[in-house]
Amino acid sequence: MKNTTLIAILFSLLFINFKSEGNNVILNYSSLTSGIAYGQDYLGLDGEDYTSLGISFSSDFLIKGVIGVGITNTWIDDLDMNLMKIGLGIGSIYKINENLHLVANIQFDHYQSNDSGHDIEGWGFVPKLDLRYAFNNKYQIGIFLEYSDLFDVDVNSNSDLSIDDGFGYGINQVIALSQTLGLGTGILFNENGFDNVYLSIELHY
Repeated sequence: MKNTTLIAILFSLLFINFKSEGNNVILNYSSLTSGIAYGQDYLGLDGEDYTSLGISFSSDFLIKGVIGVGITNTWIDDLDMNLMKIGLGIGSIYKINENLHLVANIQFDHYQSNDSGHDIEGWGFVPKLDLRYAFNNKYQIGIFLEYSDLFDVDVNSNSDLSIDDGFGYGINQVIALSQTLGLGTGILFNENGFDNVYLSIELHY
């Protein structure tokens, strides 16, 4: 009985409006973001450790739409290789209530690397669902599910490299540092387990 009551209380909190006005960070989709990620098994490239640096820009439009563009460079040390990704995404924001949003997004990515005997070029199609919840005007948390569908991939390498597609999922959070500045963190998993952790700084407008 106690467990049932506790679960009911926690579930009810999702539908109570804690978020107050006056903060441009929490559940705001217009931002300039830069970040760093550390992980393993990037795109299935032999399970090697990698580090990524990226910058992205996003903006909402027509009340329920969001569009974004980003560029990321990934270094895979053991393969002495870097891989650049340029992505363009568009999505729709479903405001379940003031505190709970569901974002459906589709992104197109272009991958390219030309160094150290690894010549890779290809495209990716990535549909994604992102559920975001604001506890208040200082803190939001989200969970997401995505599928990376890689196509037209050309790999010319002096090793047996291959690029894999598949499902990814994870959890992320944003903390408002000021009225316009946010700190983001998250962890991503793929079908083989841990993928990466990241840290980002977001400037909202």
